[in-house]
Amino acid sequence: MESLNNLSDQELLVAFKNGFERAFEEIHNRYFDRLYLHAFKMLRDEEAAQDILQDVFVAFWTKRSDLNIQKSLSAYLYTAIRNRVLNVIEQDRVYNYHITSFTEFLDETSTAGGSQSNEDEALFQLFESEVNNLPPKMKEVFQLRVNEEMSYNEIARKLSISDKTVKKQINNAIKVLKMRVMYGRPNLAIFSFVFFF
Repeated sequence: MESLNNLSDQELLVAFKNGFERAFEEIHNRYFDRLYLHAFKMLRDEEAAQDILQDVFVAFWTKRSDLNIQKSLSAYLYTAIRNRVLNVIEQDRVYNYHITSFTEFLDETSTAGGSQSNEDEALFQLFESEVNNLPPKMKEVFQLRVNEEMSYNEIARKLSISDKTVKKQINNAIKVLKMRVMYGRPNLAIFSFVFFF
C-alpha cells in the first residue's frame, strides 16, 4: 500500500485492525481537523477539545483489535467525540453545582448566629485549616477556583499549566478535604458528603 489517501474508510479500517500502523496515521490525518472543530463547537475550549481528541484516538488505537464498528468510521468517531464532550460537560456541571453549594454554605456559616452556628463555625474553621494544609500547588489551584472563582482556563493560563492539570488538582483537593473534614469531625460525615459529592 504505497498511497493510503485513496483508500476508503472501510479499507483503512481493515488495514488498521490488521496492524498496519500507517492506516492509523491516515485515519488520524483524515479526521483530526473535522473532529477538532466538532468538539470545539460544543465546548468552546481549545485545550479541552484537543484533550478529547487525544483521548478518543488513544482509545481507538488501544482497542483496535476489538473494534466492532457497525456504522461508518466517521459516524463511529463523531459519536465517540460527542460522548466524550457530553461526559466533560456533565462532570463540570456536577462539580460546579457541588462546589457552589459548598461555597455558599461556607459563606452562610461565617455570618450565622446561635448555638448551631458554633458547630458550623467549627466546621468552617476546620475546612479553612485543612485548605491551608494542602500541598502548595494544589492549595493555590483550589483557592483560585473557589475564592477567586476563576475558570479552569484562567487558572491554567495564570499558572502556566494545562487545563487537565487544573481539573486534576481540584478534584484531588476535594478528595483530600473531604476525608480530612470527615476524619476531623466524624459526626459531620454525612453532612460533608452532601457538599463534596
